[in-house]
Amino acid sequence: MNRISMKWLVALVVLACLSPVTEAANCTASCKSACSYRTAQNLLIKTYNALQAATTPGQLMNVWDDITLRSTYSAPGGFYAFVFDWADHAKAFGGNPTWVGIELKDILNKTQTVSYLNLGAVLRGAANATGGSWASFPWRNSPQEPVVTYKAYLRQVNKFLTQYYVGVGFADRSCAPGAAEATCPRTCFSPCAVDNTKSIVDKVAHDLINACNAREVEEILNNVTYGSRYTVQSGFYTFVNLLAGPTVAHGLRPQYVGLTLPEISDQLGFYDQVPMNLHDQFTQVAIKGAGWVRFKWSDVGAPLYDHIAYVAPATAVGTPYYVAAAFVATPCPRCPCDCSCPYSACEPCEAPQEEVVSQIRFKFKNVACVADKC
Repeated sequence: MNRISMKWLVALVVLACLSPVTEAANCTASCKSACSYRTAQNLLIKTYNALQAATTPGQLMNVWDDITLRSTYSAPGGFYAFVFDWADHAKAFGGNPTWVGIELKDILNKTQTVSYLNLGAVLRGAANATGGSWASFPWRNSPQEPVVTYKAYLRQVNKFLTQYYVGVGFADRSCAPGAAEATCPRTCFSPCAVDNTKSIVDKVAHDLINACNAREVEEILNNVTYGSRYTVQSGFYTFVNLLAGPTVAHGLRPQYVGLTLPEISDQLGFYDQVPMNLHDQFTQVAIKGAGWVRFKWSDVGAPLYDHIAYVAPATAVGTPYYVAAAFVATPCPRCPCDCSCPYSACEPCEAPQEEVVSQIRFKFKNVACVADKC
């Protein structure tokens, strides 16, 4: 094969990886991927341009109707647009026409997501940024669905002396939880490590919160310690502590149950290298509603490595706990965005680098697997 033929073959492989036909068939708003980011942004731009082009209030209302009742401003895979005025009243909603005219807080009441009543301020803040911005927030379309973290791109629109915000989004969770999670390493930092960590913590917290009695709580804690429901094949595990102190479940070392974090670090031989207030750090994050903690640790003794843990609260049958899982903070090796990445560390390879960083609230100069030329 000559050099020119080889160049064309490489070009065809790249086109196959980036083919919009393949992407359209597989892209979905029910999870995140590089194409989810692109589709949400492209649909947002299309909707924003249509709203801006309206020259009369009647034309503006026609665009609202198209958003709500027709497929003009939607995309395959469940992507749709929504429009609210600056007072958080829904003017158009592609995901549920019955919400048009309803205030955002009332939608949250209907879906029983009332714990996030400051959502309007979050959405307006993102829309108000120059050129628009991303916002992340809990969401579900009905009380029967689980609450998931939703990521939406929003922009502000000013028409006829009235401010609006328009958005398009998708569920901020891994698109391939089976294969992607199972091959994603816990021993380095990548977007899939963030997803896996948060996913298993949320699963334990959800089950504890919904436990009906002490027996169910005991079954969940036993499953954390001895079972596989709250683990991922590639090494991710959870641990649960009472807010008051000792560990009550540990997915890696059952012998740690009943011990405090200082006692565990003492057993591992690095008692003097771990902050005495590490448990307090976890507790404070949990009390505030969940978040990320960076700390030094090792599962096998010295040397210690930087870890990042996701910590969430869970009150079960009147007893307050925190649930946590962690991964090593060292960036994973870079991998190309050419369909050869063995796990979802490259996801979303075409999203802005700061989007990956913002997921864990830490600034890394060289975030792993965000390709240079995607």
